Order: sequence, then structure tokens, then C-alpha cells
Amino acid sequence: MTIHTNTANNVLNGAETSLQKSYTPKSAKSDSLGKDDFLKLLMAQVTNQDPLNPMDSQGMMDQLTGMGSLEQLININDSLAKLNKSQLEILRANTYAFLD
Repeated sequence: MTIHTNTANNVLNGAETSLQKSYTPKSAKSDSLGKDDFLKLLMAQVTNQDPLNPMDSQGMMDQLTGMGSLEQLININDSLAKLNKSQLEILRANTYAFLD
């Protein structure tokens, strides 16, 4: 039984490592700007614009739409990371159930 347990643990660890390498989200660089920084810059730009020559409203809408899309992609990435973690836990449970 010890041999089967060790083999199963090796297989499980290999699968875990493979899943983590495939689906672990890349960490953001510390010098990158986040969504709060983007909104602060946008508000500063709108507040300090020349009243006689205002910023193009279409350009501002494009920026806001792009930021919304980026936020949704970040949320999807987080959801996939949670799904990956759940699948890993299921894999572990199935492996241990198979050994018993």
C-alpha cells in the first residue's frame, strides 16, 4: 500500500505542478498602473482641460470602454484561477479516493 501511495503522491504532485504552470496568473509589475490610477489621471485631465478647446468626447469614451473591458478580463482571469484551484482539489480528492 505504501508503494501505491507514494506513486499516487508523485502523480498528484506532477499534475499539480503542471496545472499551476498552465493556469497561474502572471503577477503584475509593481511599476504598472492600475484602474484607480487610470481614473485619477482621466479625472485630472478632464479637470485641467482648456475650456475653449475641450478634450474629444469620443476619445474619452473609448478610454473608458477600454478600461471597462480590461476590468472584465481581470475578473475573468481571477475566476479562472479559482476554477483551477477547485479542479486541483477535486483531483486530489479523486486520487485519494482511488487509493482507498
